[in-house]
Amino acid sequence: MLSLPPPKITPNLGEGRLFSHFTNAEGVTGITGIVGDSLDIGQQVIVSELRFKQGENDYLAWESGSIFVTELGIGNEDSIMTHSNLNSVLEDLGTTQIEKQVPALEQAVDIVDSIAIQAVAALRKSPNRFLVAERLKRFGSVIVPHLEKLFQESDDSETQILAALVLLQFNSRVGVPCLLDAVTQDKDYAGLVAEHLAKLGIKEAIEPILNRLRTCHLKEVDLVVNLLDALAKLGGILPSDFQQRLSAADVPWQIRRKGH
Repeated sequence: MLSLPPPKITPNLGEGRLFSHFTNAEGVTGITGIVGDSLDIGQQVIVSELRFKQGENDYLAWESGSIFVTELGIGNEDSIMTHSNLNSVLEDLGTTQIEKQVPALEQAVDIVDSIAIQAVAALRKSPNRFLVAERLKRFGSVIVPHLEKLFQESDDSETQILAALVLLQFNSRVGVPCLLDAVTQDKDYAGLVAEHLAKLGIKEAIEPILNRLRTCHLKEVDLVVNLLDALAKLGGILPSDFQQRLSAADVPWQIRRKGH
């Protein structure tokens, strides 16, 4: 029977290098020589060496050579945060002992990143994606790489549009082509997208806005008004035939006012 030394708790992590690595109990055993199942949540240990090698594992990574760095991807339901270790991190952040503060800061960054990943996953899964999307900006720039990954991997147009809109607020323009298409074609978000593109002065939106104005029904008052406002902000010129169409007596007054 394999016999390994028990973990040893140490309050002093001020010497040597501190490694953070997401793995499972079996991985802990292989890397440190400590029985992973014997560790408590949030327990810190010190060992004389760490052993890494290329190989294959089934914990959030499947390709050969990926065991050294394991990325928590969108759709993963596991979380590095528990109530217990969150309290431990908060407690250590509040101390004046640098040997506790530094590891706690690193853990706090990992926790925030993990929460951001799950928030982006909520955008993908939610029955009301708009309500989720309009709150994601509060995460700050930590959300950007995860949203960019979702945008690139999703095959759902609403998810892509909303992800691109949030990314645009952080000056990430990977989704701009998708948003330009949405102005022309999307039935739900065209007006909102046009407003956001205009706010950032993206002149490429002028032509899609004009194309949508050519095809939309004038009974879609909110959409037409949003498109006209966006066009004006971008300095776009409304063709004379458009002006005549929008000034007709049977056109809703909100549109007639904008069409002049």
